[in-house]
Amino acid sequence: MCYNVKALLESQLKRARRNGMNQDADALQQELFSMGKGNYTQVSGFTYPELIIYNNSDNRPLHSVWGLVPQSVKDNDPTIFRKRFNTLNARGESIFTSPAFRDSAESKHCLLYVDGFYDHHHYAGGKYPFFIHLKENEPFALAGLWAEWINPSTKAKLISFTIVTTSANKLMTRIHNNPDREGPRMPVILDEVMANEWLKPNLTPKGMKEFLIPFPDDQMEAHTVKPLSGKNVIKNDPAASEEYRYEDLKMEG
Repeated sequence: MCYNVKALLESQLKRARRNGMNQDADALQQELFSMGKGNYTQVSGFTYPELIIYNNSDNRPLHSVWGLVPQSVKDNDPTIFRKRFNTLNARGESIFTSPAFRDSAESKHCLLYVDGFYDHHHYAGGKYPFFIHLKENEPFALAGLWAEWINPSTKAKLISFTIVTTSANKLMTRIHNNPDREGPRMPVILDEVMANEWLKPNLTPKGMKEFLIPFPDDQMEAHTVKPLSGKNVIKNDPAASEEYRYEDLKMEG
């Protein structure tokens, strides 16, 4: 799964700047900085952070919230829905049948650019956090779905998204061994060619299969980091993704 990411603001805006949308990028950067949001060395999806996505309506950077709230939700407060349903991730194999995601599956696709993501390895009764990234340490795109929810009372608009996941590659199979989960998973990572393809509309269940191929593990690296949660953990610690060794951790393979 993918519930923690490192997503620096400049990394999230890289696609916009590469496509010549500097004015849009500058406006979003100023808006999020003024609110003290958007620039994350480590952030949990369970805090419903504000991040930048690129959707397939106009491919522009868009201020969004992690944790998809489908258009069908009738409550005035989206937190009511979030307490009942975890929509931070969407299993790619079932997005066309899941009530929360099927309205977005066909045509509401988006990209989230991150520097890496965090996951835990279970060993001898403990959980050991890992930071996973590309070998070249460049930002990369995660496949997502987005939705636009309108508050029934105030008519305020909320743009939200979920990260699509698939079966794990060899690297993530070694790390993601949660005994309470059904099989190891990882986010759908896209190179730039596939990222552009993902934003095209009218995806079918058959066409979805080409995006669910796990990203090559020989292009990725991972290392253990300090604990991600607890009373002594610094929120959004600049050193969150730095390597930290656990002498008692023994991994096979």
